[in-house]
Amino acid sequence: MQSLRVLVAPTAFKGTLSPRQAAEAIASGIRRTRPHAHIVLLPVADGGDGFLECLSAEATLHWNEVTGPLGEQISAPFALHSDGTAIIESARCCGVTLVPAGSLDPMRATSRGVGELLREARAVGASRALVGLGGSATNDGGAGALQGLGFLLLDDAGTELGPGGRSLGRLARVVPPKRVDWPEIVCACDVENPLLGPSGCTAVYGPQKGVRTPEQSELLEAGLARLASLADFSPDTPRAGAAGGLAFGLAAFAGAKLLAGSELVLERLRFDERLAECDLVITGEGKLDDQTAQGKVVGEVLKRARRAGVRLYAVCGVLGPGWEPLKDLLTADPLETRQPQNAAQGVEDAAAALAERW
Repeated sequence: MQSLRVLVAPTAFKGTLSPRQAAEAIASGIRRTRPHAHIVLLPVADGGDGFLECLSAEATLHWNEVTGPLGEQISAPFALHSDGTAIIESARCCGVTLVPAGSLDPMRATSRGVGELLREARAVGASRALVGLGGSATNDGGAGALQGLGFLLLDDAGTELGPGGRSLGRLARVVPPKRVDWPEIVCACDVENPLLGPSGCTAVYGPQKGVRTPEQSELLEAGLARLASLADFSPDTPRAGAAGGLAFGLAAFAGAKLLAGSELVLERLRFDERLAECDLVITGEGKLDDQTAQGKVVGEVLKRARRAGVRLYAVCGVLGPGWEPLKDLLTADPLETRQPQNAAQGVEDAAAALAERW
């Protein structure tokens, strides 16, 4: 009798489990009740947490000292594949998780380390860089990353701007470096938001990055609008608001392409090929909610599995507002773990309970 073939494809349970750790916990749960199942682990990401981990198999990892989100020196990695493709996760340079609790400050947080890491990748032979955008502590429109690449951001007096979003309102000129010293850039964006307006990065994601007052929000929005006024690139472009506008800065001034991170990752992992070889899929993330279907990788996994006619199950830390439309894509309702004190055990138990239904 042929073993049940199960594709395990979760993303990160933010703040608790990486995609790989989540996949291993799900596999352990399946084996408890289906010990003879043939399990294929395929951790996934959409540009945020776990992007580097998911795409760095068979690559060489390089660690470099770069500027962290609050100006401190940190050690950040990139992976280099034999074909010259570098994998960079922006959250490893300017992510929320790098900032101590209570210290988030988008007024001064900088994406400079991303630009520095791009130059380091170029120095060791990278011709192309896939940059995952998501989970940033910044709202600087990529100004810091541009400075890390060698651009000068000057005010009316010809003085270089300081770090963070608060100084962008004084921006008068963006002076490119004399030579391009970075690889071709492809941004894997975890959201579809534009740069500005009620759906822009400041309005939607500013509060989770430390924006506390309307005055701060207005100042940051005005700074991003000033940066956009100096670019030959529309701030209304979908995904331009990813990672606090880092997507916009890299696209407008460094020639980056902006792609949906979930689609880029799944294509690179040959997800559809793996899907065709399996009987069912189990996916998961920390919170299933209305954003899951809005460009997030778990939403893309759900759509592809449904399109292929493969049975589909999900586990999550918690069900958030607006998750109900996902019911139409799932074979059964998702199971919540609700065990933040031991996330891996909670995911394992939920996967075991789901496997009992098969």
